[in-house]
Amino acid sequence: VRLAPAAKAVFACCLYTVLQQRYLWAPWVSFLYRPLENTTSLLMVAVEVYLSLAYFSERERDLGSLRFLMWVLAASGAVNALFLCVMLALGLVWGGEYWTRCNQGLWPLLMLCITLRSLEKPRENVALLGVVRLPSFWYPAFVAMLLCLLSKCVLWDAICAIAVGYFHSAYQLDKFLPDPVRTAVWERLPVWRALACLPGGPAAAIAATLPLRRQASA
Repeated sequence: VRLAPAAKAVFACCLYTVLQQRYLWAPWVSFLYRPLENTTSLLMVAVEVYLSLAYFSERERDLGSLRFLMWVLAASGAVNALFLCVMLALGLVWGGEYWTRCNQGLWPLLMLCITLRSLEKPRENVALLGVVRLPSFWYPAFVAMLLCLLSKCVLWDAICAIAVGYFHSAYQLDKFLPDPVRTAVWERLPVWRALACLPGGPAAAIAATLPLRRQASA
């Protein structure tokens, strides 16, 4: 399979680019690129952007802007590490096509956020398509199964993201991020304040003060 030009391959996370081309940064930045090949892929990009406005904004409010950025990089690396391991195992069994199977776009991180939200109240029942109700704990698995059925293929990127989400929730991995008070100080540096002028910047400025407000009210 011939990969696209170098500009695209830089963000493509697959066994070929990471192990053979030595693009070792790809697992952490693959979410920055989604190929636009047809109308369906354009629609998928629109859906990704729409969902990211809701899920990523909520995650940023919970963590603070700088911690959210660190979490995105760590989460992307974790999902892609699992994805590459799965592709390597499948490639050893079924052949070389899995060496160019890529993980790209925002879907993996979105599926991770959906899983984390569902596991906040794992015993709460949720309605599926207005017909079936099941515990929220199983909602991410149902979504993955539904997406695989609609796509008529196994979406390993979504499955790996959900697996990381269950592990993330079980072991509370947010605790390994830097302390909120410390990152709040970093966010008040001139460089970070300059970023407040960009889209989403007001959220960064507000998030920077939240840990200090909580400390003051304690």
